[in-house]
Amino acid sequence: MIKDTIQHFDLAIAYKWEFDADLVYLIESIFQSGGLKTYIITPENLSSVYERIKRREINFTALLDRASDEDSAFEELPRILFRQGTYVINRYTDFVNKVIAKAPMHEILVKKGFDVPQTLIMKPFDKKSEVNIASAAIERLGQPFVVKPSYYSGAGEAVNLFAYSLNDIQNTRLLYSDDHFLVQEKIYPKYLDGRRAWFRVFYLFGKIIPVWWDDITHIFTIMFPEEIKHYRLKRLHLTMRKLSKLVKLDYFSTEITLSENNRFYLIDYVNEQCDFRFRSKFYDGAPEGIIIEFIYQMMAKVRGLQKNNPSSIVSRILR
Repeated sequence: MIKDTIQHFDLAIAYKWEFDADLVYLIESIFQSGGLKTYIITPENLSSVYERIKRREINFTALLDRASDEDSAFEELPRILFRQGTYVINRYTDFVNKVIAKAPMHEILVKKGFDVPQTLIMKPFDKKSEVNIASAAIERLGQPFVVKPSYYSGAGEAVNLFAYSLNDIQNTRLLYSDDHFLVQEKIYPKYLDGRRAWFRVFYLFGKIIPVWWDDITHIFTIMFPEEIKHYRLKRLHLTMRKLSKLVKLDYFSTEITLSENNRFYLIDYVNEQCDFRFRSKFYDGAPEGIIIEFIYQMMAKVRGLQKNNPSSIVSRILR
């Protein structure tokens, strides 16, 4: 007999980063105003949540996982819930782990015909300490060139945008000695009426939203539809649509620049955990309109899951 104490929630939100608190509060406000139930999972209640899930006292339609990439204590959460029939938003499959790392993703993008900077890939320092790059290969990249880690590069950490020598490569590799590093040509953007043609493009559950993003100041500026037409930027949508079919994530962002030779280069390939700090609180935060759109698109996704899977709570539990 099924206990009467079983609780079902439409969306569980797992998070740890303190700057996600505003995002989580806004998700709860919008979801609850739409008649959907939310449940917050943090380090403080994680153990008790594990117990309740194992005892089948609680279940969820979907999980927004913004914690397991940061805290190993959360890693089992999406696995358990997925096995019980919960839809995990941006679930970390082996393929997803591959595409969010820049080194393997670079090779995939080249094979698929995307425009990416010329790149040399270095093995982790811990596995191969010496730098065996021919001077001719460095010369082809031009100076300065860029050195950045494959995986550990949040907020530009350990990225050298002005490298000139093998010593610069070596010193940067030492910052994360267990990671692959990319040594890339530096791409210079075209200027459109005095504005750097550098963009952050968001994919939000099927909806594509490009915005201006200054790679120097890191400040976002909303892009209007007429600007896309005026500056002939439709390729941003086309590139993102093609990329989304490849990576198969629910939401992510990418960095694209229109170069001086009129090519749209992918720069920062796949950011699966978008930085959704509010622009009203942080000078380099995301525009609130983008964040609100993310939440409404996610709510539509959750409603679609319920519509396409009308099974009762009881049948979910008995799987």
